[in-house]
Formats: sequence, C-alpha cells, structure tokens
Amino acid sequence: MKAIKNILLMTAVAGSLFFSSCADDKPTTTTTTPTTGRIVCKLNGAAWSSDAENKYYYLAGDTLVGTIASLTNGELMVQGNRVVGADTSAIAMNLVLTPAKTGKYAGTFDINAADGALYLPNRNITTLLSILMGGYVNTYSVTLTKVDEVNKKVSGVFTITMKAPAGSGQQDYMITDGSFTDVTLR
Repeated sequence: MKAIKNILLMTAVAGSLFFSSCADDKPTTTTTTPTTGRIVCKLNGAAWSSDAENKYYYLAGDTLVGTIASLTNGELMVQGNRVVGADTSAIAMNLVLTPAKTGKYAGTFDINAADGALYLPNRNITTLLSILMGGYVNTYSVTLTKVDEVNKKVSGVFTITMKAPAGSGQQDYMITDGSFTDVTLR
C-alpha cells in the first residue's frame, strides 16, 4: 500500500511538471523576505529556488502551486516546483512525523518506504522513472525546525544526495544548504 501511495505521490509530482508556459502571478504586497514560503538550496553548487507559494499553474483541470506543504494523519509533504525557461524541476519531501514533530528525519529513499526526499530534474517522464526505478542511490536528511499547526507554518533544513548507477552516464545530484521557511500548511 505504501508503495502505491508513493508511486501516486511521485506521479502527481511528475504531472505537476508537464506544462510548457505559465503566467507570472505577482503578489500585491510583500511583507516577508524573498525566501519565506519557498524551498531554497544549492543544486550541484548552483542556487536553486522553488516558485513562491502564491504562484499558481493550471494544468489538465488541476491547480498546482509553486511551493506547498500539507500535514495529514501525521504525514508531512513539502514540495517545491521551479519553472524558469526550460527548467521545470522540483524537490519533494514526504515524512512520517514522530510525536515531537520537529527534529531530524534521515534515510535512503526507497519507493516502498513512507519517508523520502528527492530532486526531480525535469518534466521528462523517462527521467522520473530512471530516478525512481533506475538504480539511483538517494540519501536525504531533513531537520524540521518548526511544525506549527495552529499558525499553519512549517520550516526546516535539508540535504539530498542522489548518486546515479556506476557506468550509466546519468548525472549525480547534490542538494546542499537546503531550507524552507514558513511554508504554509494547507
């Protein structure tokens, strides 16, 4: 059952990346720093940032959000999508929370596990399948610093290391200095 749930989660993430152009929605007022409500990190040493929480896309009858978080039945999902020219990438994290909620969650991504974090480099379904089922070794560490259900905010720091199979010719991905600050729980 967890494998099916995770496959559906990753399929939803992949589906959110299958679009070609988007409108740039700008907030009317800004009272926060530019990184609040976003996922930011370094991807192989270069700056990467998801689109803002208030950036919406409409695709095949679904409304998608640049950065989103949800907490349902003790499972936290945090996802950030980036659409800049040909770059249609995403970072997705799914964690089964301990009673304390904050603290460190770490492991090796496994499609059958309830916990996991990964980087999706583009909207290409072949790339998604090669990451999910093609032998990548994906380790992650997520430290939740805030899970505020009353004010509906979640914050944390993270790293993700994705090693391609030896000799495959596929790219490794090193996500460092990752953070998300006050992403709204929906």
